[in-house]
Amino acid sequence: MECRRLYVTMTSASGLMTVRRYLTMHPYVVASLSGDEGHNNEQRTPAHRDGGTSPRWDHAFPPFTVDVAAARAGLLTLKLEIKTERTLKSDKDVGWVDVPVEELLEQGGDGESRAMSYAVRLKSGGTRGVLEFSYRFGESFTVREGAPYQPPANQQPPGAGRAGGGLLSGMVMGNAISDFFGDGLDM
Repeated sequence: MECRRLYVTMTSASGLMTVRRYLTMHPYVVASLSGDEGHNNEQRTPAHRDGGTSPRWDHAFPPFTVDVAAARAGLLTLKLEIKTERTLKSDKDVGWVDVPVEELLEQGGDGESRAMSYAVRLKSGGTRGVLEFSYRFGESFTVREGAPYQPPANQQPPGAGRAGGGLLSGMVMGNAISDFFGDGLDM
């Protein structure tokens, strides 16, 4: 199947709805490709501390791998969710933007970088604010049908690089070591 890398850089947002009553928002963006459920492709920007309603990120995500046929068929959407960090409670949704990858291919499939602006959608059904990002597509390459998915070399799996890795990854690693060396280890 024909594939291309999609390079996305989150630039900024302006005029966002305030979702924290008494404190300044610390917004960040979570990006993913919907319609590409076989791959864990969720990525996020760092939070812009005290970014409020007009945060700036200038953050380049590791590239997404796009199945060109699925994109041209309208099956892939670049989902950009804006959230704000909170200290004592779970992070809160600010709004989102859904961008059909087909539209990105049509407008910028030539490999040149393009800047885009989209209205931020709200749960209420309205819009408030603008999200700005740039993107470009890399050269085409072919992936064998049924070949196992290989993320780009510079794309780390979720949780990579975190100290400790958490209880679950420790358990998985412990089971993997036990499976490899047999039951002679005390784990």
